[in-house]
Amino acid sequence: GADPEAAAREAFAACFAQLAAAGAPEACGCEALIVGEAALAPQWAFAYAPGVSARLVSPDLGLDLDLAAAEAAGEDGARRLILRPAPGGEAVLRIGADGTARMDFAGGPWTGRREAEGLSRGRFRERFAMTRADGARLVLSAGWEPLAYAQARARLERPVR
Repeated sequence: GADPEAAAREAFAACFAQLAAAGAPEACGCEALIVGEAALAPQWAFAYAPGVSARLVSPDLGLDLDLAAAEAAGEDGARRLILRPAPGGEAVLRIGADGTARMDFAGGPWTGRREAEGLSRGRFRERFAMTRADGARLVLSAGWEPLAYAQARARLERPVR
């Protein structure tokens, strides 16, 4: 196109024409994320590696689970990590701007704090040490590649006191 906006319009027109020719519905859900220097989509749409590995360990519950964590924005502005496949479907961890964390899971709620552990593949490596009202403890580590997790396992799985 002659400029970024024209390029976006032409790209969408060509794409929609090919979809129509293939018999696809008109409302395919495609949208422009960036035109020129203007970001048109919410921040989460630009997430790199949105699904990362997570590990949930609780000796108190006899759990040692490998999960996938996908980040989503909460309606209240808090971050959310959707954990799959958790027993019973999925678990949602809500992370406040102040680092507090809450998760309804396995007789929860579980509460605790977020500890940033650096970056991996463009996203935070995080550790959440959490407790339940009855004193049960769990540790959730998200964003760790398997080899890095294995090397730091003893420290990462250390429960809250």
